[in-house]
Amino acid sequence: MLDIERIIQTGIPDIAPVFGGVRGRTISSHKQAYAWKTVVASGLRQVIDLRKDYSADRYPELCRQYGVDYFHYPIDNDRETIAKMVEQFPIFCEKIDKGDFYIACAMGLHRTDIALCTYWVFYAADKGIAPPPIRGYRQEEGHNTNKIMRVLNAFYQYMTERDGKDPKPIEVFKERKKMINELSKMCYTSYLNHIARHPDDVYAMNCAAAIGGRSNINRFGRNLIGNEAMIEMAMMLPERYHSFDDSDEEVDSEDEE
Repeated sequence: MLDIERIIQTGIPDIAPVFGGVRGRTISSHKQAYAWKTVVASGLRQVIDLRKDYSADRYPELCRQYGVDYFHYPIDNDRETIAKMVEQFPIFCEKIDKGDFYIACAMGLHRTDIALCTYWVFYAADKGIAPPPIRGYRQEEGHNTNKIMRVLNAFYQYMTERDGKDPKPIEVFKERKKMINELSKMCYTSYLNHIARHPDDVYAMNCAAAIGGRSNINRFGRNLIGNEAMIEMAMMLPERYHSFDDSDEEVDSEDEE
């Protein structure tokens, strides 16, 4: 089982637990080379690379060197990439379900949000699994979910055209997209301010822990690191915390390694 706390302690930028694995900045970068031995010793079994245009040998070779499975699952909203995403989606879901993974685009934020939301909307939600915290497309940082929605819509449309039927009822699809939008609006600083006023509110602490990318403070939930715990309740209590209006679409500045 993946020792997520030990991986978090490496200090890899934007590292956070998710669905039995971790997400963060790509460890193919020379800047993260120091962390490989610790990450592998912590139980890493597979790497999921989300960069569309990455074609270098460095990442697959590092994975071979350390005995880790490498899986390339490029993310974008053009039709060719969407077709590949749909084709490889069952394998992608299988790898997430196995856990012990490191999933990342270049920065571990935007395309990673998209990939994890796609996994949840088209697969995990049907199994009663809570949606992932949004870490790249957060409204408090001036972003919105437009790019996530573009990929989800293109994915839904492609599956409909391929199979001759909707992959799931349109109302269910809309409701899940709405939930992702709401998660994007959950403001980290709002939770911290609330905790300052109500230091005994464990629910608020769980919210801050999940959005901030640290472990859930009371291990509530089905995972050892229960970052999903706050999501399981947040949508039931939307009135407890402040939400903001959508902002203008941001420019994705993820650099390729």
